Amino acid sequence: MHRHLHKWHRRIGAFGALIAIYLAITGLLLNHTHDLGLDRTQTRSNLLLNLYNITPHDGIAASTRKSRVSQHGDSLFIGTHIAGRDSGELNGAVYYRDMYLVATSKHLHIFTKDGNLVETLDNSAGLPARIERLGITSAGEITVDDGASYWLADEGLLNWTQTGAIMSVDWSRVRVLSQVENRQLAELAPGAGPSWERVLQDLHSGRLFGTAGTIVIDLTGIVILLLAVSGFITLLMRKRRSRSPEVAFSQLERQAK
Repeated sequence: MHRHLHKWHRRIGAFGALIAIYLAITGLLLNHTHDLGLDRTQTRSNLLLNLYNITPHDGIAASTRKSRVSQHGDSLFIGTHIAGRDSGELNGAVYYRDMYLVATSKHLHIFTKDGNLVETLDNSAGLPARIERLGITSAGEITVDDGASYWLADEGLLNWTQTGAIMSVDWSRVRVLSQVENRQLAELAPGAGPSWERVLQDLHSGRLFGTAGTIVIDLTGIVILLLAVSGFITLLMRKRRSRSPEVAFSQLERQAK
């Protein structure tokens, strides 16, 4: 029995040691997430995003006569500069009076020519509840299309007037970014996934791998408990054996020789 117990103790110990190393590494990193900046950086790994069921969206772009305005995730770019964030879909961009006007589905962002945000307008400023297109009329006026009618802005973009069809409008066109362009912006954009601190927490608890992961971590706790119990039993058996008359007699025989 002692031989079998010792064999299983070693097998369980090898498995427990591997999981213990895994838990020790993730635990140490969790204790220093702030020092390492892991609580402030987000993941970009497609593998991790898939584990969290997060599907990165293809970027889109709208070209102006000065620079390309793009969107990757919720980040808005003017050229390669991150100008702002908006979870709504990019629906157009124009260069107007030394400013970039960038329309998403619910907002009109106004940026300086250097890409600094000046103001963000929405329906509380007189815009329609949804913006589908952004353009400039032949008269140089800014107009948006909400899918049912057009809205014209005054020179200061402060007042918006609903109007009927407009004959001549240069509408901003959007396109899906290529794979190369997407990769370039992905390197510049903040990560689309959870923070590395959250990933470490889920790794440490096993939640990152679903039910199977938590079961493995739970089993590890049981394994460590079994190791402690079997180790204690083995120690007691060794002490009992060393105190038995047969063992004591054999030890005296060896000493006599």
